[in-house]
Amino acid sequence: MGKKLEERRGNGSCRRRRLSQDGIPNPIRKLRVPGDAFWPHKRALDLPNDHEYVIIYLDDRLIYGRRREQHLKDLDAVFTLLHKNRLITKGFKCDFLKQELEFLGHIVSTKGVKIDPKKINTIQEWKSPSNIKVLQSFLGFDNYVHRFIPNMAWLSAPLTDQLKDHDCFWWKEKQQVAFDQLKIAITSTPVLRISDPDRLYEVITNASDIAIGAVLLHDFGDGLQPVAYESRKL
Repeated sequence: MGKKLEERRGNGSCRRRRLSQDGIPNPIRKLRVPGDAFWPHKRALDLPNDHEYVIIYLDDRLIYGRRREQHLKDLDAVFTLLHKNRLITKGFKCDFLKQELEFLGHIVSTKGVKIDPKKINTIQEWKSPSNIKVLQSFLGFDNYVHRFIPNMAWLSAPLTDQLKDHDCFWWKEKQQVAFDQLKIAITSTPVLRISDPDRLYEVITNASDIAIGAVLLHDFGDGLQPVAYESRKL
């Protein structure tokens, strides 16, 4: 019996601290988070330092570079590792040698990163929330694109205040104004430049009684350009 319990404990099917009334550990299903299933993909692409231009999110892979010659070497290194680990990439799901492409809901290009226009269209058509659940969905999307929006915490304050009391929902002029302002802010977001660790960073901050905010900037030779916005409600 003891040997069986040790085997179960090893594969996560039981734990010492959970005992039934007769003293025998109850079976516990071993939980998996989404990333666990794709861990082999990430481990398979442990590239050496000279092939550092690879971003992996679950089973999505983005390989980028500044020079075509190095980019081709990175592609070759990735395909070599995939083949070595018996992982398959379907050709019709791939884009190669693109100056612009969609990745995780964003459009990434040589100019920078912007929100996918399809998501902006969704926001433009979003009707005023009629209950807490719809408001949470709207704010959830806002949070997804928050780094594109200056002073988002301040803009959304009248809406996030609504979440303090789930038993009471009201929608007045103050909330409608904030809702409309957020929609305008999202549909007119700037293209964010891609951070370059070899360049100097500059941070500009501001604060009010409601929220604090900041913008991270680079000077690429054409003046300061935004890399990301951040804000928090007080």
